Amino acid sequence: MKRKILIPIVMLLILTLSFSACSKGTEESSKSTSVDTSGPKKIEETKSEEEKKPVELTVEVFERSVAGQLPADDNWNTDYIKENLKKEFPYINVTYVPVPRTQEKEKLNILMAAGDAPDICVTYDEAMLYNYIQQGGVHEIGEYIDQYGATLKDFLGETLNYGVFDGKQYAVPAKRVLLAKYGSFLRKDWLDKVGLDMPTTTEEFYSMLKAFKEMDPGNLGDSNIPFALTMNYSVPEWPAATLLQSFITEMTEEEFYTLPQWLKPGYKEGMRFLNKLFNEGLINKDFPLDKDSATYKELISQGKVGSFINDSGLPLGSGGILESLEKNVPGAELAAMDPFKNYEGKTAKEIYSPVGIFAFVPKTCEHPAEAIIYLDFISRQDVRFALQNGVEGVNYELNEDGIPIPLEAPEGDRKAMSPASIDTTLTINGSDYGDAELNVKAASLRYTNPVHRQLYIDQYNLSIKDGYYQPRFDRPILAESKYSGVLLQVGSEMFAKTITCKPGDFDKLYDEYVQEYLDKGGQEVIDEKIEAYKAMKGN
Repeated sequence: MKRKILIPIVMLLILTLSFSACSKGTEESSKSTSVDTSGPKKIEETKSEEEKKPVELTVEVFERSVAGQLPADDNWNTDYIKENLKKEFPYINVTYVPVPRTQEKEKLNILMAAGDAPDICVTYDEAMLYNYIQQGGVHEIGEYIDQYGATLKDFLGETLNYGVFDGKQYAVPAKRVLLAKYGSFLRKDWLDKVGLDMPTTTEEFYSMLKAFKEMDPGNLGDSNIPFALTMNYSVPEWPAATLLQSFITEMTEEEFYTLPQWLKPGYKEGMRFLNKLFNEGLINKDFPLDKDSATYKELISQGKVGSFINDSGLPLGSGGILESLEKNVPGAELAAMDPFKNYEGKTAKEIYSPVGIFAFVPKTCEHPAEAIIYLDFISRQDVRFALQNGVEGVNYELNEDGIPIPLEAPEGDRKAMSPASIDTTLTINGSDYGDAELNVKAASLRYTNPVHRQLYIDQYNLSIKDGYYQPRFDRPILAESKYSGVLLQVGSEMFAKTITCKPGDFDKLYDEYVQEYLDKGGQEVIDEKIEAYKAMKGN
């Protein structure tokens, strides 16, 4: 008979598991390419012969169909996991279920609805996952993590909380290693020419912009742009984020969780400051027309911009803004800055959520304990290192800091042809070498120019200084999805028009846009967030 509900609920096979709560070693050598199985008594040794019967475990992997790569379900990484997992858990047989990356949502919905979903599924879509949970189609896994997830708990720490919905653990979120989101940059050569030090306050930043305009260190005349803006229709405030966030003043926790940026105390004054800069000729006049940031990037590359705020890594990379700037303007130098202090004297700024993809166990899985054992296994340091780097001497060699430097692997090497390791290292997004400073240094090695490497390190450290996460609810806010399109449109118009209007019109225009924002769904979003916040605090 055809199932009509979104997710069929099958009777859970009751396993009379009598695992002891033992601890597994979690600090294996990061250089090893095989699993260290020494240490405390292994979990499978506590199982009865009946319980050691083979368990067939299926795991979803993204198939990216990249030319020259092996299939997502048959490569060095999948071989490594299968072989090394069996050394410790010989009764677990793993089969990988490839799902096209470009159709992941549609395919997962079909698999879930048909009752054919793999035992371990993954998704970036938190709202879709929550829908499965509400339908009763996802295992609550807290008790299994307590019993069999010692490495998971140690490695993920508080990040595990992002897998909690309605007060219960339903998912294992991946740990995001690099969290820098917004970067603030200036032309260091301009700063030197006007005789100023690196700005350390908003007032000093303003004085710097005035000096750039009046002294024209780039000899640009009317083309001189002390501070550049562009339009970002996904996050309107993005090109001024670190500045605007510094204007936010003290608020309650409930206000922090529930109010949009436009209504947070002090934010309006940040927008007024941008209006002041615009009317004093310190911002590019035509920025509202730059809808794809192409003009913005060109202006910076041509050496016409003295400072800007954007993605922390925007200037870097092969063929990037900095490389073009250095070619177009010999002697040009970019530097990272962090002058925007808030009412507490901190340079507070939003950083990325510490999570990447979500792994979860559908109710159709008859072996949830083994699913957690699998996720725990791939979270071990030596396993993660091997999956991300391969074999020492073949795929990489270690530098003096213990960072793996890729080698040109022999032709036909399965590791070299394997898909992205992120698709098998489900509990981590990025490479973790056990030390935050080392992680950043390792990330900087993607750039060949030593100057660019140092800029990456400098901007990263400033970008996370006094950083905070956007508040996270233990359930999606449905009104946000419902009204996101129209609210982004209102927000984009608000950003452009309140910055470019005459100073005398600012208050009236800002307040009118705020009211429009509320009337077009913003108030409904706030109300749902208040309800969710109170329920979450109750949990």
